[in-house]
Amino acid sequence: MKRPYPILVALVCLILFSLILIFKFIPTLLLSAIIAYIFYPLYKRFHKYVPSYAAIISCTILILIISVPALLLINSLIQESFTIINLLRELLVQNQSTDCTNALCETMQGIVYNSNLMAYLQNMLDTFASNILQATSKIITNIPKMALELFIFLFTFYYCLKDGKSLVTFVEKASKQIKGIFTLHLKHMDNVMKAIVHGYFFVAMLQGILALLGYIVLGVPNPFFWGFLTAIFALVPLIGTALIWAPLSIILFIKGISSDNLYTIISSIILFAYGAFIISTIDNVVRPNIIAARVNVHPLTILLGIIGGLQIVGPAGFIIGPVLLSTTIRMVQDSVNQ
Repeated sequence: MKRPYPILVALVCLILFSLILIFKFIPTLLLSAIIAYIFYPLYKRFHKYVPSYAAIISCTILILIISVPALLLINSLIQESFTIINLLRELLVQNQSTDCTNALCETMQGIVYNSNLMAYLQNMLDTFASNILQATSKIITNIPKMALELFIFLFTFYYCLKDGKSLVTFVEKASKQIKGIFTLHLKHMDNVMKAIVHGYFFVAMLQGILALLGYIVLGVPNPFFWGFLTAIFALVPLIGTALIWAPLSIILFIKGISSDNLYTIISSIILFAYGAFIISTIDNVVRPNIIAARVNVHPLTILLGIIGGLQIVGPAGFIIGPVLLSTTIRMVQDSVNQ
């Protein structure tokens, strides 16, 4: 039975109005759905033994996975910030009072104790307190918005786990006429998403191990702690490992200059180069190749999908981007072949 034209128009208008209502929350909803997809195998295991509490247990595990690294990050950032500030204050107080015993130290001190640079450092320290206050007030102002987005994220995550299978069944029923094509491409999307998840965890573990080895060799304090944090933040889109190794190299450099330690100065330079060209490069080179190899997709497609997805959608784009791009290319190839 054909639907009357006015009803179709009303239906389209209602769909558009509904999209407008949830437009601001679409990135949060997409990210929540992706995380729920990643957690679904774990949820199924819990569901075998405690079906009534499987989703709640999964939510609790997710909260711990998010909150523990976040607290570690905040703690490490505070420690690194105070360390860098104290070292900069020592440099300003010393004002080239350290007697260098090597040419590299003399050269570096000549650069560091340049009058323009010293004035800049002094100005930076003077404005640091006001910047901290502004950042704190901004965070406090955004607490209601952040709390709302977190609530929507967890709420969506919970019901994606509980009702996700029903949603997939509904979409399949709605696509009866193209069920074969839909099933084929849905399987491809599923394979790409699994490959992305495996690739991210494998590369994050590899980055953490390489970072740990570098921290041990170059004399970074607490190398296992920093290696663990490096692996954790290798999983975080848009942030990455540079948030760990870059401040560590800066701290080593300032310590080397202030203490006239040639080994520490060289270690800081090597650590920065090692982080930029080894630890971070693996993220951009090895990961696309690992993902592409698992699903027979060109690595460039994966790389462009990840970068474009992160820029357009945000954190959820690290999965949405390559999945949509690779699926689109596959559909075009199938159309051309047919």
